[in-house]
Amino acid sequence: MYPDMIRSTVKLPLIGLGCLLLAATGCATKKHVKSVVQPVEQRVGSLEQKNTENEKAIEELEAKASKIDELAKTADQRAQDAIKAAKDADEQAKVGQRKAEDAMLAANAGKKLAEQGISRLDTVEKRILGLDSYSVVADETVYFNLGRDVLSKEASELLDGLAERMGQHHRYLIEVQGFTDNSGSQAANLALSRRRADAVVRYLTLQHKVPLHRITVIGLGQETPLADNKSSKGRKQNRRVEVRVFSSDSEARQSASSATPGAR
Repeated sequence: MYPDMIRSTVKLPLIGLGCLLLAATGCATKKHVKSVVQPVEQRVGSLEQKNTENEKAIEELEAKASKIDELAKTADQRAQDAIKAAKDADEQAKVGQRKAEDAMLAANAGKKLAEQGISRLDTVEKRILGLDSYSVVADETVYFNLGRDVLSKEASELLDGLAERMGQHHRYLIEVQGFTDNSGSQAANLALSRRRADAVVRYLTLQHKVPLHRITVIGLGQETPLADNKSSKGRKQNRRVEVRVFSSDSEARQSASSATPGAR
C-alpha cells in the first residue's frame, strides 16, 4: 500500500509539472510562430500592394503604348498622304510644264506664221504697188460641163497655148477666176467655181511649172454671169474659168496683144 501511495504521490506532481511544461511550451510556440508569421504576412501584403501597383502601372503603360501606336499609325497615314500629295503635285507640275512647252511651241509657230504672213503681205503690197505698170497681155476662157470641175481636152489645149505665150515674158502675173451658172444653191456653186479655178491652177503648175506666187485665184460662183441663165446656151457660157496674164514688159505686151486673137 505504501509503495502505491508513494507512487501516486510522486506521480501527481509529475503530471502537473508536465502540464505546466506543455502549457509553457505551447505559449512559447505560438509566440514564436506569431513572431515569424507576422513579418511574412506583412511582406506578403506589401508585395501584393506592390503587385497591384505594378499591374496598374503596366495597364497605364499599355494604354500609353496603345495611344503611341495609334499616333504612329496616324503619323504613318499622314506621311503616306503627304507622299501621295507630293507625287500628285509633281505629276501636275509635269503636266503644267508640258502644257507650257506646248504653249511655247504654239507661240513660236504662231510667231513664225505671223512673220511669214508679214513677209507675204510685204510681197503682196509690192505686187499691188507695181500693178499700175502691169497690163493684160493674154487671156483665155475655159469652159466646163454641168456640175463638173474636170478640164476637157479642148480646155487643156487652150491652157497649153496660153502657157507658151507666157514664156515670152519675164515679169508676169496670172489671174484665175472661176464661175458657174445658176443651177444649184449659191453655196454649192461657190465651192464648184473654186474647184474649177483650182483645176486650172493645178494644170498650169504641174504641166507648165508656173510658180504659185505668180497666180491669184478666186471662185465667184454664180454672181457674175457672162450670159443669161435662162437659156442652155447662156448657162454653158457661164460655166467657165477666165485666165488673164498681166505683164510689165512693154515690148512683150505689145507683141502679145497683136498676136492674141482673144485678147481684150
